[in-house]
Amino acid sequence: MNVERTGFYRIDYRGSDLQSLVWASKLSGLDRYGLANDAWAFLSSGNMSWKEYQSLLERFSNEEEYLPAFEVSERLTTLFQIAPGRTVNLSRKYHKSQLSILGRKKDENSSLLKGTVAVRLALLDDTYAQEAGGKFKELSTVEPDMKRAVIVGYARSSNDYVTWEWFKDNDEKLDKMYEGTATLSAYMRAYISILGVGRVGEVIGLQKR
Repeated sequence: MNVERTGFYRIDYRGSDLQSLVWASKLSGLDRYGLANDAWAFLSSGNMSWKEYQSLLERFSNEEEYLPAFEVSERLTTLFQIAPGRTVNLSRKYHKSQLSILGRKKDENSSLLKGTVAVRLALLDDTYAQEAGGKFKELSTVEPDMKRAVIVGYARSSNDYVTWEWFKDNDEKLDKMYEGTATLSAYMRAYISILGVGRVGEVIGLQKR
């Protein structure tokens, strides 16, 4: 029902038999996105149990299309922030699987999603954080969408969260690297409030350069 999400309503396919029937049909990426999005609404409203929701998300482990893959990643990330103990294993497994799948793809959407998935995995998985963080000293050679994962991985694996000096010394390189995009300004808004603690004068000076 509601093929290709053409209707403005939600459907709860209640019970394992009905779920199996739905998933046995030829679902498009948009249909799979709809199932995930509806399930999140039902979980949030208390109309779906965590066990049912978890079982549904496990069906997306090998998801190949951008929209449903992004939807599941978003929801797992939100749940991890709320209840990390209950969701860390599922989230780690999902993001590892997605990173492997996206690594084989070269289209723009996949590259963007790979960067997002990599950041989230760096927050979830110590081994991956160390692997990604090992590229920190060669950050300029890392593909643009993966730079943030490298920074997060470095911070987690080295326990070095005070990167102001590096940021200050490399701001011109970063500006050139992200020229023509809003990426650097987005990063600055996210990190300056942390990196700039106690350095108001330096931050203002950097912004004027």
